[in-house]
Amino acid sequence: MHFAGLAPLFFDLEKDPGQFNNLADDPAHMAPALAYGRKLLSWRMEHSERSLTRSFLTANGLFERPRLRR
Repeated sequence: MHFAGLAPLFFDLEKDPGQFNNLADDPAHMAPALAYGRKLLSWRMEHSERSLTRSFLTANGLFERPRLRR
């Protein structure tokens, strides 16, 4: 798992069901952590909320890009 501004988390749920041993920084677990990260990113891109895709937050507040005319 990864949350903005926080360190990533990666657990072996079979060996550590209580999620006490974070393996995210363990080089031996780098490949599976990256593979699951890719899967999570792909899932998020496919299922992401799209109602704010034209909006972004600026120092002056919320800004919405105009719709493109086709």
